[in-house]
Amino acid sequence: MRTTTPRVVALLLVANTVAIVAGALALGGTSTHGIQRPIWLPPLWLRSTIPLAVAGGLWFEERWAWWIAVTMCAGLLLWTGVASFLLALGGYFSGDGVTLATLHLALLVATWLAAFGLLLSRSGRTIGLGSTRRITRR
Repeated sequence: MRTTTPRVVALLLVANTVAIVAGALALGGTSTHGIQRPIWLPPLWLRSTIPLAVAGGLWFEERWAWWIAVTMCAGLLLWTGVASFLLALGGYFSGDGVTLATLHLALLVATWLAAFGLLLSRSGRTIGLGSTRRITRR
């Protein structure tokens, strides 16, 4: 029997990927301050392919996809929190175009947080942790 929780998480990851691609395309491949993509940041096609592959695995209730999705959501939430704090200290969220940047960031964080919460819910953990039944010897 298929559960709906992993499928909802898969749809959230797809929505998140669409938001990332739309944000990157809206900026034209550069940041709002005209700085090119850092060398350590993977290209857009790779940043969008990995979440889509994980979403496909979650759709078919694969255990590996659950573990990668939990790690990915937790890591991205932690990274976004630290980066947002440092960007706010640097004045990134003040000036022209701040509404669009804040809305884009809020959408990304909301989808990651919702996906992370669903993955850690009781029905979401059934994939990652497997069956809770014990095997008894006779």
